[in-house]
Amino acid sequence: MKRAAKILLWALVVIAALLLLLRLSLPFGVKRGVTAWFDQQGLQANIADVSFDFNDGSATLVGMSVADKVTGNETLKLDRLSVGWSWRNLNDQLAHIRFIRLQGLSLHVTQRDDALTVAGVNLTPSGEDNSASAHDKTTQPPDWRVRLGDISLSDMRVCYNTSHDARLDYCMLLQQLDWNGLLEYDLSRSGDKTPPLSAKGGLQLSLLRVHNNHLDRDLLALNALSMNKFVMDSTRSLRLATLRLESARLLQRETDSPAPEITRFDKLMLTRLSLQHLNTLSIDRVALDGHNLVMLRRKDGRFEYQDWLSTTTNKPASENKAVNSDAAAEQQSGKPFVFAVNRFEYTTDNSLLFVDNSLSQPFKVNINHITLTANHIDNSKPEQAIDIRFHATYNQHGVIDLQGAVQPFGKTRSFDIDSKLTGIDLRSMSAYTRDAIGHSIKSGQLDAKLKLRAAQDKLDSMLDLSLHHFEFKALSKQDAEKLDAAFGFPLNTSLRLLKDRDNSIRLSIPVTGDLNNPDFDPQDAINKALSKAITAAVINYYTPYGLVVAADALFSLATALRFDPAEFEPGSAVLSDEQGEALQKIASLMQQRPGVRLTLCGYSNAQDLKQLYPDIKSLDAPLSDEQRQTLLQLADKRAQAVKQALVSNQVDASRLVLCEPEYDKDGDLARVEISI
Repeated sequence: MKRAAKILLWALVVIAALLLLLRLSLPFGVKRGVTAWFDQQGLQANIADVSFDFNDGSATLVGMSVADKVTGNETLKLDRLSVGWSWRNLNDQLAHIRFIRLQGLSLHVTQRDDALTVAGVNLTPSGEDNSASAHDKTTQPPDWRVRLGDISLSDMRVCYNTSHDARLDYCMLLQQLDWNGLLEYDLSRSGDKTPPLSAKGGLQLSLLRVHNNHLDRDLLALNALSMNKFVMDSTRSLRLATLRLESARLLQRETDSPAPEITRFDKLMLTRLSLQHLNTLSIDRVALDGHNLVMLRRKDGRFEYQDWLSTTTNKPASENKAVNSDAAAEQQSGKPFVFAVNRFEYTTDNSLLFVDNSLSQPFKVNINHITLTANHIDNSKPEQAIDIRFHATYNQHGVIDLQGAVQPFGKTRSFDIDSKLTGIDLRSMSAYTRDAIGHSIKSGQLDAKLKLRAAQDKLDSMLDLSLHHFEFKALSKQDAEKLDAAFGFPLNTSLRLLKDRDNSIRLSIPVTGDLNNPDFDPQDAINKALSKAITAAVINYYTPYGLVVAADALFSLATALRFDPAEFEPGSAVLSDEQGEALQKIASLMQQRPGVRLTLCGYSNAQDLKQLYPDIKSLDAPLSDEQRQTLLQLADKRAQAVKQALVSNQVDASRLVLCEPEYDKDGDLARVEISI
């Protein structure tokens, strides 16, 4: 017995000595092995300390750095890595990693053609490795499971750049990420079509920043993210109770921009999310609060967000292969992507700002105080209508209200929406009207009731418009004539004729068409309907018996609602009998339309100059003060003569407005222009 006890004692001493030797030598061996491996990659590695606790089942690495031997650039830095594992599950062929804590990681990833370099190490497999991998796939996978518990990442910096596009140069900075739960991977089923990965737990993230080094601006800055009750049976099936993002800022703008980012929001909440088989997504509620957006179009016509778009046209072969594989898999499955959102809520007191600097004058519109709700969004039920409610403020004082139902997912589109616009200041649209039709909007406020209807792609809508104190102003005479020709009648004058006693214009415009017709343009349909409505209203208002025949017409809608001018002999301000009869007809029409006023503009021309000054040597010579004054007086006398003729025919003088007289050197007629 004494001998056996002595042998057992010596055995315990030897085992203890071996364990002590292993514990003392293992850190040195790890440091030696890691630095040697990096040395083979052409990198210089340093590790401050490595420690193991076999009783607790944990290991810690402290102070690791890796740098390129040639350039001296640091490719990897790690302040601290701690890993804990469980011994007792090994008998069950389960590798259980209880926790991973990673602190102060700085890592560089570079893509050059088909070569991927991580921390200075080329990870692109060679042809031989690929063959080996293909051979390994035919062998029986190990009958083991890997289980991972809590993960904590803090103070991380990971950078990526590629030779394909200089814009793809990013660094991600993360303050803290905590996963509390379990991740499990079954190696024995690694050959299955569905990856045998499962997860259950929750995630908390704080202060994530993604910075574009090429632009020296942030792509994303996120204050916090939380994910609760996350369950994943495989990569094709997952669900979670809530996903919450707080204070997200996206697409930082240039430093001299008044708004710091293109878009941001205070909070985004998703509840009861489920994804099945990668093609069926359902969410009970999506709520977005405190959103802000700035859409800026530069003078060259490019939008500001295009700074962030990649210029890559040719994808790497490996990427193309992956895309083709995904497309083939999707085509093989034949199952379209299905999504359903029971309720969508959008609320913000911030601004959705659109600025267009590509015009001759900048256009700016600001929409804020927005509330939008949409219920029963489901693309698998095309016959089910989506209920929509929308309210917003337009440029401070205008109000937009909309409610109705839409069916956007069927083979044909249908909608039934009622919208009301109140107090919309139209002056902001001048930036577009100036460039489009050569007119600015001097004043105008819009109230409207819109009945937007469509059934099976057939549009049947009605626009009831009320324009208060609405006035166009032509930028030039040529612009006015061009617009009149486009509409088929003088728009400015027609609008004045349409005004009620309260200086408002009220129009009902039907808009119809086939939405499925590729040639259908809603804007063109509205323009045609508007032109038709104004034409009918002007004719009915202006002519005493409806549309008069062309032979008896006193004016033509194609000639700007101007009467034929009263013509005079050169040097004379006396009306002929023929002109007197024409003025009598105008006076008769004026009596039937008491709301109409006439503008009388007298002109003299070069023929008058020649008649009054027969000794003048050149008609192109500059006028003397005396000559100019004489010609202007003649033009004024002509306008006075026309006015007097109309007054003599019972037209109130207050309805006849005189223009400043003009000398029109190149004019063909000595005349008085008469217009409404």
